[in-house]
Amino acid sequence: MLESVQKSFIFRVYKKFKMSYSSYFEALEECDLKSLEHRRLCIDLIFTYKLMVTKEIFIDDPIFEFLDHSRLRRHRYYLKSLTTNSNKLSSQILSYRVLRCWNSLSELVFPVKPSTAVFKSRICKYDLNHFLSLNPTNY
Repeated sequence: MLESVQKSFIFRVYKKFKMSYSSYFEALEECDLKSLEHRRLCIDLIFTYKLMVTKEIFIDDPIFEFLDHSRLRRHRYYLKSLTTNSNKLSSQILSYRVLRCWNSLSELVFPVKPSTAVFKSRICKYDLNHFLSLNPTNY
């Protein structure tokens, strides 16, 4: 629903300035913008990085734990959620929104020496479209 506000605004801007509007995602690309869902996912991933890797953020009640990556063919920050998925509302909890995407990230996204700035720049360039419910292929 929130995405529709941005979509409507972009559509109105295109009409006001008599620009040709073909689709929401083409307009986003032309304006060098990302969808709200994409920005939320990036922010969630950066928050998770600060929480689990650099320890810039501290939460009393942990929501993730690291899994032993030596037995898995995964990156060294592979996570498991400590919250239970008991109902539809829990799907909006950070741990469920971000976990599948986080665990699918390439090892190359994570800097050798933990750095939030480097991670942020890499994650913003990383293709996250297949983790979004709205993307150019299904919208």
